[in-house]
Amino acid sequence: MNDQKHKTSKSSVALATGLARVRRAALDQEPISGLTHQFYRYPARFSPRFVRAAIEALSSPGDVVLDPYMGGGTTIVEAYITGRRSIGNDVNSLALFVTAAKLRN
Repeated sequence: MNDQKHKTSKSSVALATGLARVRRAALDQEPISGLTHQFYRYPARFSPRFVRAAIEALSSPGDVVLDPYMGGGTTIVEAYITGRRSIGNDVNSLALFVTAAKLRN
């Protein structure tokens, strides 16, 4: 029982630390930049710093990350970089093209 309590405590600390990183990334005022953001300035794009922090806090390498409205593909690219598998979709064919181009680079 004590071993289980230690595991729960350890995972709670890891989650709290990860969520603190997500909060800092969400409040970051630096200009948006990243490995592929120079390709196309998709409107309303996420900061790669924020997306990476959220992915790392809420998933593990090998997990699947779903982005049903992938827009410029930031979540898909960051999932790939952090060792996650991803599924992305968008009704906008430009979003599909931009994301595919980013993944090929």
